[in-house]
Amino acid sequence: MRRLVVLALAIGFGGASAWAASNLNVSVKSGGGNTVNVGPSAVVNFQVEGILSDDVNEGLALVGFDLHFTGGALAAGAVGTPSGALSCANPMPSMVKPDGITNPAGFGGTLIGSDLVQVGGGQNTIKNSISNPACAPNCAPYPVGTVLLGVAQPSVCGTAILATGSLTAPAGIGSYELQVLNLFANIIKDGETGTVFFATEAAGVGTITNLTINVPPCSSVTSVPANCAIDARQPFPPNTPGTPQGWSSVAMTFDAGCDISHSAASDFAVVCNPAGAPCPTVSSTNTVDRTVTVTLSGVIPMNKWTCITHTGTNKQVCLGNLPGDANGDRTAAPVDILEIIDNLNGVRVPPLAMYQCDTDRSNLCAPADILTEIDLLNGANGWPVQNGKSIVVCPSIAP
Repeated sequence: MRRLVVLALAIGFGGASAWAASNLNVSVKSGGGNTVNVGPSAVVNFQVEGILSDDVNEGLALVGFDLHFTGGALAAGAVGTPSGALSCANPMPSMVKPDGITNPAGFGGTLIGSDLVQVGGGQNTIKNSISNPACAPNCAPYPVGTVLLGVAQPSVCGTAILATGSLTAPAGIGSYELQVLNLFANIIKDGETGTVFFATEAAGVGTITNLTINVPPCSSVTSVPANCAIDARQPFPPNTPGTPQGWSSVAMTFDAGCDISHSAASDFAVVCNPAGAPCPTVSSTNTVDRTVTVTLSGVIPMNKWTCITHTGTNKQVCLGNLPGDANGDRTAAPVDILEIIDNLNGVRVPPLAMYQCDTDRSNLCAPADILTEIDLLNGANGWPVQNGKSIVVCPSIAP
């Protein structure tokens, strides 16, 4: 049945010559490339692009192909024409009824088994018109559009987006392909003027580059602030303990194998080490691409670790708050004064991060931070005595 439909379309557009003047090269892309890494069950948007191998023609008259996904069944309606008005950059509306002609199920093809068969269509190269005196009032209702020359022709319209669509990646880890099969095309013969109709001939099948969809394991998460970072700065402005200072949010960026489709506040858990109050909760989340910013109900408490876990992936980020611990060794001690001095003199390798050396939270590592460090250790300005205070090894689970 498939071959009969293809043959009917080819004959309807002027027949196929015994040899191909030009080849049609096809590439399936997502995000501009032929390989994409996604999380389990992620929606993958794709487009099928085509370009002819030379200019010895006047562009595509007809194109069709099947789509097969090795990761599972495609869905009816999963493929369509690019949006927007007909133009050289967006030529496929000329191949959709009523301007053009497609298989009975439409431009997106017929779902047979798990494949979409005969995606595509053809232009009105026979110059059919519903007002043609030769057939009125019983003229065919389609195709009735005006032929667009130069479709997929390298020096005219260039690469054509032949179809767009989306699919759902498998839930299982692995590598899968969205494949173009049974590609066929007709081209308008070189030099055609369309005085009566546009004669066509078959195009050959050139290169076909399929789309590889990788679902890697959920292996890591990075964050700002970084996992296991320790905030060494003052816990509140001098003599104002009612206005705590510190980190109150964390931006967690998950790798492509992590399913972050569920990233509401309820999908995160917070625990503190040592346990018990005070310990914040998650108040809100905001997701952009693969980064989820988790906002807490308050700043992380001093002299503790605060660990935020995405329950769906079990990925965790732990943040410490130990005022005075400039060198990050989990203990506030006089040696941290020397660390800040060495950092200011440019001899500490690596240099301290802002959250380590900017003890007065002025957004600048400066000599004044040495005095604040001393005050933190001694318990001046209403701060608790930090000298000798320590926290346990970062309790973060493996990333």
